[in-house]
Amino acid sequence: MHAASLTAPLIFGEWAVRLANPPQHQRERPKNYESGVQSVKKWQCIVCGWIYDEAEGCEEEGIPPGTKWEDVPEDFVCPECGVSKEDFEMLEVG
Repeated sequence: MHAASLTAPLIFGEWAVRLANPPQHQRERPKNYESGVQSVKKWQCIVCGWIYDEAEGCEEEGIPPGTKWEDVPEDFVCPECGVSKEDFEMLEVG
């Protein structure tokens, strides 16, 4: 008896065997899989020190959690001191 017939229905044939045993590159998880967030950055206002965290967003300014800094509107201002988006610097992580 063929090994594939033991693990997959005959009507699906080789296709079902491939789904049951995906290639190794399809089984690997992204580095930050457990956290569910990839490459989250924080940006700090150089005037007052307020921090924009991409994972948290800024809901009081209408920016939902998970919003990348480059997707924050250009007219965004610091909620603490009112300076523009240009006055923020990315924080070093780790």
